[in-house]
Amino acid sequence: MTVIAPTVGRIVHYRPEKNEGARMIHNGDEPLSAQIAKVNSPNDINLAVLGADGVWHARANVPLVQEGEEPPTDRSYAEWMPFQQGQAAKTEAAEAKLAAAGAAGSGAPTGSGGGDAGDDGEGEGDAAGDGEATSGKHSRKKR
Repeated sequence: MTVIAPTVGRIVHYRPEKNEGARMIHNGDEPLSAQIAKVNSPNDINLAVLGADGVWHARANVPLVQEGEEPPTDRSYAEWMPFQQGQAAKTEAAEAKLAAAGAAGSGAPTGSGGGDAGDDGEGEGDAAGDGEATSGKHSRKKR
């Protein structure tokens, strides 16, 4: 199970309780988009929820259900979008792979590396990645 730490500004899916329709327009079982406004704890957040009619609604102390957890049946809750869960799982797998490679002493070179053959960092090239060639160690971008 991948746990994602909530942070202000992130988008989550908001699942309103069935009786919330009188206060907020939503489409049955479809989630609503919500932005985290405040993190009260890792599983309790305040939200700005965008109703299906485009009107924003404030919701406080909303449970954040992580992947693999059972959602509450008696109240509204928030959950991560499937894409976010997939990205978190990929990151977790990559980190585990790197940790395993490091523990096994993969023999991979450490240090700056990554340069082309014969690249001593002193010649012309696009070191800034902006399409402009530079010459020498302290050259400025040509304008």
